[in-house]
Parts: sequence; structure tokens; C-alpha cells
Amino acid sequence: MNLTIHYIFIGKLLHFLTDKLHKLYRFYPLSWVIKAEDEKVLKGFTKAHFKHTMENMLGDFSTLPIKEVDLAQQQEIIADANLILEHTFDLLGSGKVTLNPIDWHTDFKSGFTWDKGTFYKQYRTVDLNNDSDVKVPWELSRSHQLLYLGEAYLLTKDERYANEIIFQINNWIDENPFLYSINWTCAMDVSIRAINWMYAVNMIMESELVTDAFITKMMKSMYQHGWHVFHNLEKGFPYSANHYASNVVGLVFLGKLLHGTAKGKTWFEFGRSEYYKEVREQVLPSGVHFERSTSYHRLTTELFSYTYFLLKRTNEQIPFDVEYRIKSMFGFVLYYMKPTGISPLLGDNDDGRLLPFVKSSLLNHSYLLCLDAIAFKNSISKSASGRFSIDAFFLLGADALEQYNNQISNASSLQPFSFADAGIHVIRNQEFYLCINNSGVSRYGNGNKRTVSTHTHADLLSYELAIGNTSFLVDPGTNVYTSSAKSRNQFRGTAKHNTVCVENQNQYTIPENDLFSIADNVNQVDEGLSFNGDTVTYKGGYTTNLKEGINYSHHRTFSFNKETKQCVLFDQLSGLQQSKVESYSHFDAGVNVKIMDDTCVVAEKDGVSITMHFECITPFSLALVDDTVSPSYGKIEPAKTLMFTAIGQEVFQFKTIITLT
Repeated sequence: MNLTIHYIFIGKLLHFLTDKLHKLYRFYPLSWVIKAEDEKVLKGFTKAHFKHTMENMLGDFSTLPIKEVDLAQQQEIIADANLILEHTFDLLGSGKVTLNPIDWHTDFKSGFTWDKGTFYKQYRTVDLNNDSDVKVPWELSRSHQLLYLGEAYLLTKDERYANEIIFQINNWIDENPFLYSINWTCAMDVSIRAINWMYAVNMIMESELVTDAFITKMMKSMYQHGWHVFHNLEKGFPYSANHYASNVVGLVFLGKLLHGTAKGKTWFEFGRSEYYKEVREQVLPSGVHFERSTSYHRLTTELFSYTYFLLKRTNEQIPFDVEYRIKSMFGFVLYYMKPTGISPLLGDNDDGRLLPFVKSSLLNHSYLLCLDAIAFKNSISKSASGRFSIDAFFLLGADALEQYNNQISNASSLQPFSFADAGIHVIRNQEFYLCINNSGVSRYGNGNKRTVSTHTHADLLSYELAIGNTSFLVDPGTNVYTSSAKSRNQFRGTAKHNTVCVENQNQYTIPENDLFSIADNVNQVDEGLSFNGDTVTYKGGYTTNLKEGINYSHHRTFSFNKETKQCVLFDQLSGLQQSKVESYSHFDAGVNVKIMDDTCVVAEKDGVSITMHFECITPFSLALVDDTVSPSYGKIEPAKTLMFTAIGQEVFQFKTIITLT
């Protein structure tokens, strides 16, 4: 008897009933949230008590080695902190926007406001009839900006920065009554906000502006944050994802902070147990997060590894297999990261972070390799990280810089590698980088035609190509989620990726108004990498069943020869019936592209160039069109896209020959 289906049904039923129960919290007296014995502990939580707890949990941040922190990082931090003093924010592609006063309830990109003082279960967070994006007030309320203020205080001892942290926390608490604002609707954001507050306030503990009264007020709110997360867990069935991961991580941190309360102990024990479970479930054996998105892999690497560092620092015994998977997550970053430290964009990208200590490019993941070099003694990561990142001081302790400097650096060229369980393959050497994505539906999709929640795109057999420090062919990204269904579906569609599109149809069926789901109607073939002398080859394919007349198979072979400096793509499609076949090549912003003749294209950027030559036994055409790429959430840049178009029937084949010139 298969009990799995019963488990899923019961889980979803319990989730439904729990949601109904949560709606009754509006009748729950707030005086009942904090029990009498815990209220007594909170009232006794002085500045000295908080400082002692933070030093045990996070470390003494007053020991920041200012003179040894990269000057460029210092300048970035202070510049960002000065903007925050002016209440000038740049979030999710908004550009610089000044908010006086700070409005915690408005999407300042569209101007839409969610009413204050409404019970959190009564809000409509997504409305496809307007262009509002609830992520904007959520992102502002995550309070990442407080980290820049805290770091600027440590670097300068300027009390303006400490004062602004205290002001924003007080103002947020006053403007967002417990359970009664849009910023209580997502437990993930509640968790991240609480952790940011901990780190930011720990940075300003030397300031006389931090008083017992402020700490008591904040600690009461921290308790409410923990209570809310524990009672609004974003558990999924049959498996959870990054939202639930952030919930349990928040409970670990809040449980440690509030260890003197009965509830705090409960939250910590539950959070730690679920943390181990989610690492084992969400991280594939290769180290790839099961969402199969590089941006969400970065986020969950932060969530899981920063919690690992906390548990290690507080002398918790961490299971070996959990430690192994955390270490493997950094290994995936090492291989997918381009020589510049920039990440390819596989799957969704919403710029999600846990603790962004430096507001650098959202695609720069090199700081993670600095952590890997120190925490796991990885000499290759030391070389690839490029520099010591201030993140390591706050996460790994006062001697992090010394450990980094003492770590041997290994500049060995990374070899081609397959993350087979994720369907992601990287072919690279010192001057060539190719990242191939044949990952399929995220989590544990299996081609069963169900509509499933996913952060992957319809991008099978797509790829990114870089030569040295120059990116040529890229995944155009995500742009936005709910503020534009049209843009959302366009950017996750097949035509917006470096792969083949048949009859203008997506490889997967994408529901028009279900912006986070696709129909899992594809069966994949992934043969992985093979080696023959100087040539590395990848072979993969899929069969898709879209609708009558559009049922076909597509197989693609990538062959790279390091001696000839050529990469040859061989595409074969079968099952076509006089079908229009289009192959897309999306160039990065700033790449100059020119069609030389009917079969050849030259692309150039930063003094580096490639040629693309096409071969096909049937007539085809090449066209260069104005297009866009989205390097971060809500941000659009102009770029060029090359379209190869032909009519295919039965078995159709063509080649793309990319040569480094």
C-alpha cells in the first residue's frame, strides 16, 4: 500500500485547517501571546544582558579590524549608509527613492498602498489586476539597510548611524502593530527582519544611544516575531522550500536569543530539528539546492550556512551529513561562478538575501567563496574569492581575516564538472566558460504532467557563455513576479533563453495566471559530460507533450575543443510536422553584435570577440532584434538577441559553431 498520497492529502488538510485557525488570532488577546513568566524575563532584558547574549551568539563586533578591511568595501558601506540616513532607498529595481517619512506599507514603485491596521490574514498580497508588488514593502521591512548603518558606525563611530538604526526599529514597531500590517503577512520576511535587527543592534552596542528601554521594547517585538513565525510556518507538502527554510532558521536565531524564556527554548529545539531535516531534503547530494536556481541557491546557502556557523559557535553537535551538504553547497558556487565572481542566472531571481553586509552587485557571489575558504579550508575558493570579504568577520569571528590570510591559495584551473542530480553542467578552463542547464522542474519533478510550484523556467538545454572576464551569451533573468503577469511569463518562457523554440510554444505548459507553476509535461534525457583528448562533450535532450501537433523530441550536443577554441552545438529535433523552429541567442548588455552574411555573426565586447556560424541543409534565416536582459529583480537593460529561424519536419538538424577569435 502506498501511503505517500495519503500523507500529502493529510498534510494539505492540516495546512488548510491551520490557516483557518490563524484567522481566529484576531480574537486572541495580545496579552496572552507573552506568558507571565516570559514577560518577566523580557522586562529584565537590559542592554548588558543583550550584549552578553549577542557576544555568545554572534561575537563581539567592536573588534572589527578597520585598517585591514578593504578600502573599497569601507567606501561602499559608508556611501550606502549615508543614503539611508537621508531615507533614500534603491530596492528591487526602483532606482534611488527618498521616503520622508518612511512608508512601510507602500510599494513606492507603483504607488499602491496596503492599509495600515488591518489584520494580516485579511490582506490581498497579490492582485493581477494592478501593477503592485508586495515584495517592495516586504523588502524594505526586512531591514537590510540597518546592516550598512551598523557597519558605518563601527568604521567611523559616528553616532548618526546608531541613532538611525534605533529610529528605524522604533518606527517600524510603532507603525506595524503586532499582526496588523502587510509586513506580518509573510513569515519568511518576519524571520529575516529579526535576524537583521540582531546583527545591526549588536554592531552599535558601544553607543550610549542604545538604552535599556530600547532593548526592552525591541525584545518584546523580537518575542512577537518568534511567536508569529512559529504559528505561521510556511510548510509545504510533500516538501517545503526556501520560505520554510527561512522560518526554521529564524526560529533557531530567535530561540537562541530568547533562551531564557519557555517559548524561546521550544522555538530553538523545533527550529534546530527542522533545520537538519530541511538541509537533508532541500540540498541534493551534489550540493545543489533543489530549486535548481542559482539565485535561490545563493539565498539558501546563506540560510543554511549562517545557521551552521551559529550552531558551531554555540557548541551544538551538528550531524556529519548536514555539515557535508553545507560544504557541498559552497562547492556548487565555486563551479558555477564565472571568473569575474558573477553568477549565471538559472531559474528565478528575486534578489533574496539573508544578511547582505555589502550592497554589491546582486550577481556577485564571490563573498561566499571567502567564507568557504575560511570555514572549510578550501584553497581553490581562496583564490577564486579575490579578496577578504567583511561578511566573514561578522559570520566567522574576529580571527576570520587572520585565517583567510593564512589559508593557502590555489589558482589551479577548475576542470569541467557535472552536477548530474541537478542537470547542470559546467565546461570551463582558464579562458572559456560554458554553463549548461538541463535541470527540469525544480524540487523533485518527474514528468508526471501535474502542475507544480517551481522556480525553474522553460529553459531546457539553455546555456551561458563567457570568454575570460567577458560574458557573451546569458540567461536574460526574471525581471518581476506579480507586478506584471505578462512580463513574468515572458521571462520564464522558452523564447527568452538560449535554446530552441518550436511554433512559438514553451517547452512546458505555463499557466497564464499561476505565476509560480508550470505543467511538468517533459521527460528528460541527460547523458552528462564525456572526455576525448582535448574535447569535452555534453549530450542531453527531452521529449515534450504540449498539444496536438506539437509533440517532439529535442536533443542537443555541446562539444568544446580547447585546441581549436571552438564550441559546436548540434541540435536535432524529431516528430515535427512542417513546424517553425527558432533558436535563440541572447547576448549580454553591452555586447556589440553584427550579422556578417547569411550564416555568420560576430559579437564583441571589451576587446574580446567571438563568431557564430550556422550550418543547416534546409533554408534558414538570421535576424538580430532589440531585446532586454534583467540582471536583477525589477531591472531591465537593453541587449541584442539573435534568432535562427527555419521550417523543420520529421528529423531536423542544424549546427551552431562558436569560435573564440
